[in-house]
Amino acid sequence: MAKAKKAPRKTTSTWKSIDQSLQSRAVTLVARKRQLLIFLKYAGIFCGVALVFGLVGSCIYWFKSNPHGAWLMASSDPLRKVYFETDGVLTEEWLNAQIEFPSDATLMDINIFAVQRSLVQHGQARQVMVERIFPDALRITVREQVPIMRMVIMDAVGKKHLMMVSEEGEVYPGVNYQKDTLARLPYLIGVALQRRANGFEKIQGIEHVADLLRHARMRYPGLYADWKFVSMADFDGSLDDLGATLQVHTRSSGIIEFSPVDFESQLQELDAILLYAKYNRRWQKGAIEGIDLTLKDPVLRMANIAGAQ
Repeated sequence: MAKAKKAPRKTTSTWKSIDQSLQSRAVTLVARKRQLLIFLKYAGIFCGVALVFGLVGSCIYWFKSNPHGAWLMASSDPLRKVYFETDGVLTEEWLNAQIEFPSDATLMDINIFAVQRSLVQHGQARQVMVERIFPDALRITVREQVPIMRMVIMDAVGKKHLMMVSEEGEVYPGVNYQKDTLARLPYLIGVALQRRANGFEKIQGIEHVADLLRHARMRYPGLYADWKFVSMADFDGSLDDLGATLQVHTRSSGIIEFSPVDFESQLQELDAILLYAKYNRRWQKGAIEGIDLTLKDPVLRMANIAGAQ
């Protein structure tokens, strides 16, 4: 008699029966759509916040430029007062010579941006801010250039003009500087100026000259006081030129040649050389024709030396 076949045993499904392979696709089409909607939602929120901040910034800028809003234009009073402030030597007389406001102009009639551009064109004004103060006043604030050297130029008819050179390389006619202030500034020579619409182009490389003058004026005032001219004839502003030198013409020590880098060590060497010459009785006054500090060891050019070894 044949044996009855056993029925297959049923197995219970557990978590172990789920395919744990990373190769299976875990994201369905519905899930991907849900993820896309979430992304678009947050992207919209971000764009909305950025737009709000942009509008707020634009409004702040507009209100600063047009205080109290354009709706006050009709009620703007005639201009009665101009408040002038500066960090330098310019005066209200200078301002009146640059700009003349119509006697019947209201405050809103004044184009503050045109006033600003006009004053900046005068080289001595480095930065100008013009503000309306309602109902009837303007405030004009000027930040001036700081002159570090003087320069003499000649116009088309041969007339000489004294110009100032700022630490930013601007060349401009100086106004209201005291004579003793100008007398302490050395002259700049050896530069070919390039004209532009309202004056001259900035002098390239002037920041290195300004650095030399700053070091000398602050650390070695005795040396600085002896300087008459600074020549950029052999320096075009590029530090890559192996032959680049700054030549300082002095009153008592001839021509001093500087490399346009590492001014502190060169000034230390110069100070030591001149102190030695000053207290060495065998050296005659004016015996030094020049000193070259651009080499590893300074080179002295001498004229008449009494008892020199």
